[in-house]
Amino acid sequence: MVYVDGQGNIVRPRRGRPRIWTLGAVVAVAAVMMQTVPSLAELKDHRARADGLWLSPTVEWHASLGVASIAKCESIHLGAFGRWLSLSDLVPKQLRPRLEAIAADDSQLLLAIIAAVFIAHVLLPGWRFLRHFPASAEALRAGRYWSLVLAAFAHDDLMHVGFNALALSRAAPALQGRLKHDRTTFWSFVVLAAVASSLASVFGRSTTGYTETKGASGIVFAMLAHAAATNPAAPMYVYGMQMPAATALVAMLAVDVLVRSSRGIDYACHAGGALFGLAFYEYCKL
Repeated sequence: MVYVDGQGNIVRPRRGRPRIWTLGAVVAVAAVMMQTVPSLAELKDHRARADGLWLSPTVEWHASLGVASIAKCESIHLGAFGRWLSLSDLVPKQLRPRLEAIAADDSQLLLAIIAAVFIAHVLLPGWRFLRHFPASAEALRAGRYWSLVLAAFAHDDLMHVGFNALALSRAAPALQGRLKHDRTTFWSFVVLAAVASSLASVFGRSTTGYTETKGASGIVFAMLAHAAATNPAAPMYVYGMQMPAATALVAMLAVDVLVRSSRGIDYACHAGGALFGLAFYEYCKL
C-alpha cells in the first residue's frame, strides 16, 4: 500500500518489524535458557571454589523457574545460561544489611519499588519502557494489560509520590499485622488492589475526565477500607481530626467526589481501591 501526499508525491509507509520475528527471538532465547539451566551441583562447586571450601556448602532452598533457577546458599544466587551468580556480589558490602532488611519487610519493599520507579521516571523520561506504566483504555486496547498493575507504582511528581509514600508507610505495616505477616497474601492484596483501582479509573474516566491513571492511592484506599472493615470503631486521623475508621473512610471518599475532583484527584481510582479492600475482607471471612 502506498499513499500520496499533498504535493502528489508517492509515500511508501515504513514497514515495522513483523511481530513474528520478535516472538521467534523470544522463543529461541527461552529454548537456550531452558537447555542451559545450571544444576545444584554446579552451584555447590561454584561456592566451594569461590570460598575455598573443602566440603560442599549447604543449599538452604532452591526453585526452578524453567528458564532459570534461584537458590539460597548463604546468599541469593541466580542461575542462567550455565552459570550461577550471587546477587550479593553486585551490591557493596556496606549496603547489603540495609537491602536485606528491605527485602525481608514487605512494607519497605513496596516503598522501595515505588521509589525506584519514580527515580527511573525522573532520570530516564524518554525511556520507551515507561509507556507501559500508565493505565488507560488506549493501553488496554493496545494489549498492555500489565499496566493495570504497573500504574500503581508510577507517579507524576515529588508531591504525588511523597503523599502516597507517607500514607503507605502507615497503612502497609498495619495491613501486614492484620494479615499475620503472610507475604503471599500481602502481595496478592497489593496486586489485586492495583488492578481493581486502575480498572475503576479506566471505566470511570467519563466522570473524572482522566484519560490515564497513575499512583498508589488506590492501594492506600484499599488498605484503609480493609482496616475500617476489620475494626470500624478504631480511631483514624483524617485532615487533622480523629474519627472512627468507617466514618473516616466515607468522609475521605465524599471529599474526593464533592471537593477534590476539580483538583486533579482520581476519585474513581480511590473508590475502586476501597471497594476491593472491603471485598477482600469479606472474602477472607468465608
